[in-house]
Amino acid sequence: MKLICCKHLLAAALMAFAGLASVAHAAVEAGKVYRFANVAYPDKALTGNGQSSGTTANSISPDDYSQYWLAENASNGAVYLRNLNNGTYLESSRAMSVVWGATLTANANCAMNITENDSYLLVRAYGDNNNYGYMHCDGSSRVVSWSNDAAATRWTASVIDISQSEIEDALAKADELNHITDNISTIQNALNAMFADKACTKLNSTYQNMSASKLASDANYKALPAQLQNMVKKVQSGNWAESDTRYKTEWDSKHAKKFRVQSYEPFSRGAEAANMMGVQAYTNMNNPTGILTNSHDVLYVMVNEAPKDGSTLYIDGAVGPGMFNDYNSGVELHEGLNIIPMWANKAAQYIYYTVDTYNSNTGARKHRLPDFNDITIHIEGGSVNGFFNHIGDELYAPDTNEDWAYYRTRAQHDMFDLVGEYVILHFFFDQVMTKPDGGYLTDGLKGILDPSRRQFDLPEIMTAWDDMCFAERLIIGAQSSEDILSPRAKGYYEPMEGDKIASSVATSHEYFNNRMMGITMQGDLYMNATSWRTAYNPSTAADILLHIKDNSGAIWGPAHEYGHINQYPMKFAGTTEISNNVFSNVAVFYQGIATSRADYPSRQREIFNKNLTYLENGTWGTTRMFMQLWLYYHATGHNKKFYPRLYELLRKNPRQQSYYLNCRYDMLHFAKMCCMAAEEDLTDFFTAWGFFVPLDNYFIGDYSEFYATLTQEDIDAVKREIADMKYPKNNAMLFIDDRPGSDRQSYSGFAKEECGELGGLKDFAAGTKSDGKYVYSVSGLDITLSGGKGGVGFAAYDGNGNIITFANTYSWTMTVNAAEMLATGKAKIYSVGSDNTLTEVPNVIDRGTADQKKDLLTDAIAAARGIIALADETETKVSWYRASALVDLSAAVETAESALSSGSSDAINSAYHALATEYYGLLKNTEARIAIEPGYGYRIVNKGFSSRALSVNSRNQCAATTVNESVDSQVWFFTQSETDGQFYIRNKANGMYIGSVESNATVIPTTTVPVSYAVIELGDGVLALAANGDQGSNSLNIDPNYNVVRWSSSEATSQWTITCVGKDETPELITNLTNLIEKTDNLVKQAGTIETARETVELEASQFSSNANGDGFTSWDVLLDNNLRTEFKSASTTEEGTTDGLDHYIDIDLGTKGRSTCFSFTYTTRRNSTSYAPSCIVVYGSTTNGSTKTWEHVATFAEDLPKTNREVYLSDAVPLAKAFRHLRFMVTETHYGQDDNGHPSFVMAEFGLSKATVKATPSSDYPDVTAAHMENAYKSMLSGRGVVNADVTSSQLKDAYETLSRHYTELVNAMHVVGIVDIEGDAADNSATVIYDLSGRRLNTVTAPGIYIVNGKKLMLKPGDF
Repeated sequence: MKLICCKHLLAAALMAFAGLASVAHAAVEAGKVYRFANVAYPDKALTGNGQSSGTTANSISPDDYSQYWLAENASNGAVYLRNLNNGTYLESSRAMSVVWGATLTANANCAMNITENDSYLLVRAYGDNNNYGYMHCDGSSRVVSWSNDAAATRWTASVIDISQSEIEDALAKADELNHITDNISTIQNALNAMFADKACTKLNSTYQNMSASKLASDANYKALPAQLQNMVKKVQSGNWAESDTRYKTEWDSKHAKKFRVQSYEPFSRGAEAANMMGVQAYTNMNNPTGILTNSHDVLYVMVNEAPKDGSTLYIDGAVGPGMFNDYNSGVELHEGLNIIPMWANKAAQYIYYTVDTYNSNTGARKHRLPDFNDITIHIEGGSVNGFFNHIGDELYAPDTNEDWAYYRTRAQHDMFDLVGEYVILHFFFDQVMTKPDGGYLTDGLKGILDPSRRQFDLPEIMTAWDDMCFAERLIIGAQSSEDILSPRAKGYYEPMEGDKIASSVATSHEYFNNRMMGITMQGDLYMNATSWRTAYNPSTAADILLHIKDNSGAIWGPAHEYGHINQYPMKFAGTTEISNNVFSNVAVFYQGIATSRADYPSRQREIFNKNLTYLENGTWGTTRMFMQLWLYYHATGHNKKFYPRLYELLRKNPRQQSYYLNCRYDMLHFAKMCCMAAEEDLTDFFTAWGFFVPLDNYFIGDYSEFYATLTQEDIDAVKREIADMKYPKNNAMLFIDDRPGSDRQSYSGFAKEECGELGGLKDFAAGTKSDGKYVYSVSGLDITLSGGKGGVGFAAYDGNGNIITFANTYSWTMTVNAAEMLATGKAKIYSVGSDNTLTEVPNVIDRGTADQKKDLLTDAIAAARGIIALADETETKVSWYRASALVDLSAAVETAESALSSGSSDAINSAYHALATEYYGLLKNTEARIAIEPGYGYRIVNKGFSSRALSVNSRNQCAATTVNESVDSQVWFFTQSETDGQFYIRNKANGMYIGSVESNATVIPTTTVPVSYAVIELGDGVLALAANGDQGSNSLNIDPNYNVVRWSSSEATSQWTITCVGKDETPELITNLTNLIEKTDNLVKQAGTIETARETVELEASQFSSNANGDGFTSWDVLLDNNLRTEFKSASTTEEGTTDGLDHYIDIDLGTKGRSTCFSFTYTTRRNSTSYAPSCIVVYGSTTNGSTKTWEHVATFAEDLPKTNREVYLSDAVPLAKAFRHLRFMVTETHYGQDDNGHPSFVMAEFGLSKATVKATPSSDYPDVTAAHMENAYKSMLSGRGVVNADVTSSQLKDAYETLSRHYTELVNAMHVVGIVDIEGDAADNSATVIYDLSGRRLNTVTAPGIYIVNGKKLMLKPGDF
């Protein structure tokens, strides 16, 4: 590309260089007060919580001094940020993901370097050069250290209008509160003298019996602050009732005392203990206090005994909807009195009593939870808020519905806790919007659990949640033997003490006892999970509370999310949304209402028949595999230790994953561990599930991306490793399914009636096997078992013992190989008993009655005649047979018919085997079938509407038009896609590909971006064309109005015949045009010089439009403002994508003054990133105005488009056949594959357009050459380049070639050049000698002595040498 600089381009280039680095400078001024709002969470501001609690980003409150920060001078231009509410200085942790703190005395970690980048600030400690040292708001609203490339690391500062006297007054109040503990020893001595316990719950006899007047004058009593004096009166009188003037609530003695004095249980540390279990972190917020504090409150916390060594005891507050899981970032509590100033408003207080049970670095277990006592803690100060305690403790009975009704009218915090044995639900209390910035208003707990609106039983709800969690904890081995033997476990597990494989599981509960936390979280997600919690949109809360005990759908979601927390040990690549489903299915099973949620057994067999890998079974097929393991080993009792063993084995022998994934150490490792846990050889089970299918760079997109490889050598190695363990083979588990014969209702979407007749739980419970009377018959690809009863399923094996087909039903479809082997006796089929016994089943042809044999041969003849009927002498009909390949089959049919007429048993037997051999041999012979061949055109005619062929209309939509053999619009070319057996299908008339749609009613377009279509044989020479292989709902169909839409392939109107109509001439045309362009370019350069002058078109924002100016779009001025900090990023305008279904583009209306018959365009890539850079731009033009325009292809630019940031691109001149009013610039590809709803998304920082004028100056060596000769040839060459790079029709290629050929010839003739190859020479044999002279002209022969270039080498030649 030749760059000719103009004013517009120079400005853009200077802008790019000017923006290479932003200047770091002080963004705040000492002496001013600021509020710092987060860019990613604009409703949250930096909030100081005092030196005992971590810094957070809380919801912005205009008058909240905890969000006011006074900037004070530090050295070297840095500043200290001092909180006006508590007087502490913000302190960096200088450690990635570690929460920032606060200190009363500024230190080096408090000096902040605040720099301004664009319109936001970056904050980190002065001298901290770690890129992960910046102030950042994490997903739990904690302020931590993180990298500067995240939006949540960016902040904006607003100056607060506050006087100096107000600043001084605020700091003075903070200082007073910071010194409130100065006389704590005096107060403690007084309490020691008065109370019989350190928790101050029982006065000694002297003070218990002291009169009110004497108490008032007592020195110890007078030494106490007013709040503790009131406490003494409460304890003495036994009346703990209190009135809260702040919230205007009244709490009776029973309920107030319940939260003022509690017995707190020790819990393992959420992250560390979870590491021991191999799962994600469970919550540390296990001990809510039910006490709510506000800024400048004082808490008096009296602890009955000091925590033992190996444990810690802290208190901390949760503000707003966030979680606070740091077990040691609050205030550490010691025995006796703790006085704690509060700095945050509406902070719900939690006790963090945690035991160091596990060392994550060494993998060693440390302290046992049973060795630590519950600790009684008494809290005075703040307000009672309450929580629902479903399990109670040694002090209080479990809460009831009446207790909930009491709390419901008094609670004040944003969130309210429902505490169970294994779960704590931290849900919004009042009505809330479903999204932080919108959505709709939905009820919180107060409205959902309103006894005046509906009946419910909250203890039953909490029991259902606990039961769900209990079922999951049993799987991972987290429960005690007592729990396992309890009625709650339903007998599906066995204690693990003394187990030879995983005995340590028996004591896991002594080191891990955290609750699972469920929270309601505003946002776009329905439900989700990660470390510390599962989360549910507020809109789901009613369903998962009110119906979790009696609706399988309501329990599925929470169990699925909790499963994410627990799934890691067995989460091999591709199963993030799959392996956790076993937890949901087990929860549904325990619930006892519905059958499992999983695909049908027949679907597994379909994937097996195609020899596809496990993940190709899809979400619900793969889900079934995990559930089969649980059903067989736990539900039917074959090995009740299986899943806890499996988890322990995978914890000790973890899978290995990497971007380039070797499945031997991931998926196959899982299979091997399953065999060890079961102590059985499960090779056949995992073979049937596609585990042992070789993979070559198989892409797995599963949150993380993998390219998976699995070699046959590794497969064989793992099979040997399993075989060497000498375990007995398991044949029966392959067939188990809870749905056949079940009395439960079907899970929605998966009818139990479709799950086969055999292999149900009743079959396994009863113990069933074959009665020995089954026989089988094979007809085509179908097999039928009859005459017997018993067993759980059928499995067939080849001569080497490899499983080749299986089913839990009496008839099914097999592969050609399996059908041939069973029909001809090369394989054996067995009825499989529930006890793993195999009973061989004979073939009807060998053991059947005479009538059965005749029927079998009759069916075989009919199947063969069905093939013969598809003989195609023309060899043009796709999926039909070449007539020459059917000679032997026809002869075998004649022989079989003679045998049938004879009635001879031996003749029938012999004829059947001979016919089967020919029949299946033909099915396996791919050369016998007529296949689609790339490079040929095809006509696609509908079966249901036999007079209609697939075509395109003027709107570039697929259409169904009357069959017409003379039109290009009914001719389609097939190009192999990246998926085997699938194609991109391109129309000859418009050069575009068949697209896809999301709705059945939407007409399918043709697009520039190809969609992969599977060509699926349906039998009888009829095929389906299914987008991405989805024939269930994505097959091309003609509706009653002759629109081409998507539908199921089962309809006749979704079925097609495909006939070859001739070879595609496009490749040859492209080659010829490319060669001619090269020759023309050399010839024009020889004829003289070409210059291109450019005149900038002054564009305005009003001239621009797009189909992709969606989210984030501000104005078209961003492309015209000479500012690289502003940019246009294409984005969908609807949820489905673009309004017209086309790739993203920019349209420009040139009106009248900007039109030209030759133009050039320029653009600049984005300033700070290489992403979203176009790699292919297709230009269209239109002369029409108004809403409906007719667009013509102008040129395609796919070479040398910039892929780095701040780079200016200037196109060659683009000659036009006419002066278009509208120009469209459509991006069909980007360098780095950015996608938006199936269309490439692009970014441009600047865009410009110029009128281009081509001016030629002929060389004096060619006096007969005029400027017009050169300009015509040059412009035709440029037009040819625009065509040859594009997906255009053969007629467009021919037109471009003919135009260029004409102008090339005219220039050759005017130059009177001797010896230059003529145009037709482009088609010459590539093996011929190629000769150029030193000026670059290609020659036929050497006409004068000199130096020439022959096949790329310089040689001295004379006439006659070549």
